[in-house]
Amino acid sequence: MGTTTNFDLPYPESSSTPNGPAQIKALAEAVDNLLIPLDAPAEFASNLEVVGNLGVQGDTFVEALEATSVTTTNLEATNVTVGSQDWTGEWMDFDPNWTSASGASPDIGNGTLTARYMQLGKTVFFNIYLAGGSTTVWGGGFWQFSLPVQANNSFTAACSYRDNSIPLNVAGSADIRNNPGGTNAIIRSNVPTGAAVSNTIPFTWATADTYKVTGVYEAA
Repeated sequence: MGTTTNFDLPYPESSSTPNGPAQIKALAEAVDNLLIPLDAPAEFASNLEVVGNLGVQGDTFVEALEATSVTTTNLEATNVTVGSQDWTGEWMDFDPNWTSASGASPDIGNGTLTARYMQLGKTVFFNIYLAGGSTTVWGGGFWQFSLPVQANNSFTAACSYRDNSIPLNVAGSADIRNNPGGTNAIIRSNVPTGAAVSNTIPFTWATADTYKVTGVYEAA
């Protein structure tokens, strides 16, 4: 029996004793040993070169590369960036640190302060909601809120404020910036006139007044 150059598949030569069933069986078994079932763990060969697009069915490409069932030796990819970020798109809670730039510090007391965020790669989506309670302390200077992920640069978000006693709704903007010496970005809110939001701006805050901010920024 002869064998092929690349995969050593057996085949009958002209000098071989004719035995069709045995020779076909030998070829079938050799082919069967080379095939990997599609649902079985895969192992990349060393020096694997992929030309064109590499598709991964089922798992994401990131999961496929990180899975323990996938081993790589000298795997080289061009123009592919794989990071540790969560690409599932799941929203998660975070605890914003509410502070004043000067004066007395605010305290949520029996009010409500909630926040959510989602990170896709370098893009961070977030929202913060604050509702004052009867024991909420509104601080003595303009407000700052920490964000879940450090920002790469300065960005602008949208926010709104509600004076529940009138009622009055005020729209504003919020500046996202790096926090010097800290680990998180911070957000500072402004009213349409450009004044920073504080315990008395855009109105004197009280029970049931609310603050909302939502935005998108690039992570560092």
